Amino acid sequence: MKHAAILLVLVISCVPATAQDDACADLRAGGGPALRAMVEIAQYLHQAAQVMADAADDPAVLEPAAVMLFKARIAASAAQQVIGPEMYRLVRGVHERVRDFDPATDSPASAADAVRAVRDRVHERVMACFGEAVSITPYTAQWVRETASLAGCGDVMRAVAFGDGGRVLAGGDTGGCVTLWDTTTWQVVGRLEHPGGVERLAFTPDGTLLASGGAGGDIRLWEVDGDLRSAWAGHAGRVIGLGFDAAGAALISAGADGRLLVWSAAGGQITRSIEIDGLTAAAVRGEVVAAGDFGGALHLWDLASGAELAAPGAHESAIFSLALDPQRALLAAGDFDGVRLWQTGGDAPGKLDGRASLAVSMAFSPAGDVLAVGTASAVMLGFPAAPASKGQPVNLYGHGEVVTDVAFNPDGVLLASAGGEGRARVWRVPPLDRLITQAEVVCMLVAPDYVNAREGPGTDFAVTRVLQPGARIRADAQTVGEDGLTWWRLTERGYWVRADVVEEAGDCDQLPAVE
Repeated sequence: MKHAAILLVLVISCVPATAQDDACADLRAGGGPALRAMVEIAQYLHQAAQVMADAADDPAVLEPAAVMLFKARIAASAAQQVIGPEMYRLVRGVHERVRDFDPATDSPASAADAVRAVRDRVHERVMACFGEAVSITPYTAQWVRETASLAGCGDVMRAVAFGDGGRVLAGGDTGGCVTLWDTTTWQVVGRLEHPGGVERLAFTPDGTLLASGGAGGDIRLWEVDGDLRSAWAGHAGRVIGLGFDAAGAALISAGADGRLLVWSAAGGQITRSIEIDGLTAAAVRGEVVAAGDFGGALHLWDLASGAELAAPGAHESAIFSLALDPQRALLAAGDFDGVRLWQTGGDAPGKLDGRASLAVSMAFSPAGDVLAVGTASAVMLGFPAAPASKGQPVNLYGHGEVVTDVAFNPDGVLLASAGGEGRARVWRVPPLDRLITQAEVVCMLVAPDYVNAREGPGTDFAVTRVLQPGARIRADAQTVGEDGLTWWRLTERGYWVRADVVEEAGDCDQLPAVE
């Protein structure tokens, strides 16, 4: 992985309380959106600063840094109303400086210092105004690749689900369009109409029926070939949760009207209705249904017996999303502060590593070893069972908007995410042992002379860059090429250099070996 998790705790110099309050007034008025925007901007700035620090005297390193700074600028522009024009001007200015870098009048080291200064200014403002030390985990997932970026019908994508044994991906949007893609070609194979907008999607366990829950509270049931089987009017508010039981005989829907409904999938009759004051989220796995409310309370039911199970605990703030692991032993609950993990038997919770403020959506992988969390700007992959030293989260940036839904395919190899920009993105997820990282492993390479960096680990691959004498750059993996020599993979863009032509600093021999 590109960077280890870093907790930046800045010591704020003494500032008169009145001046500090005046400077923070507008930012505090923005509340949660302002804090989330500042954290997102800080993450991008920190990524850029880390990239530049790897090779501060090499102008070529400014190119990937400029990409990170562009993302920071977009985030600052979108949130300008809540973060204020001064902060936006700072981010815009440092992006333009790196983007328009002129070696005749500037130096990479000076540009890197400018990025770090703005990053520190953002952290200082967050801590001074919100009293928080912000944990920055700016991972770039080397092993997780975006396989497809799929446009729907043009409106905001709200929900995704895999069906027909993983051969079909469905995506529903606020315009009432459900798009069906063939997962082998990513071609559109059908479009369904759900008037009023789609909020949730769920396939039966055998993947032959698709349920869509609408913004108006209605539910539609479709054959996988696109034929409408039935339409039901159930909730007085939008559908906020949808799922089938293990047999596909019952459909459970949760609505913003505070009702949890159990339907007969065959006939469409409501067989049970549960009232929950302030219902905010629900999840179904097998015969267990979980629900959360605005006050932070958690609820569990057994569908087979109809009995309510002992609640595992409660949060201090509203529950935004829920997910049950395949064994129904672990309940993940997302709120404004992140994700807490509860044993459904009621044992004390754990906290998922990584900052996932505003955990909007969640899904466990079929094996239960990966938890995908849709946040305000990214998809975070967490590893509930991995040791803390290895289970550092992976953040997948791409949407740039709130990630409203996430779903794994049946074998856990593909992860689909729905974003506010109107697209579904599909990520290829490798096995857990290739995802988890050891945060303490740092390997820096120094070029003693001109060194060729190649597209792959071997001299038969094309030269993509020439490292200048004295250049310092980080490596994140190693392999043995067909020539029998060790090659290091560079963090920047995945280029490769031969181990015998560079000098090593750090724990290079502990880097993961890749094929």
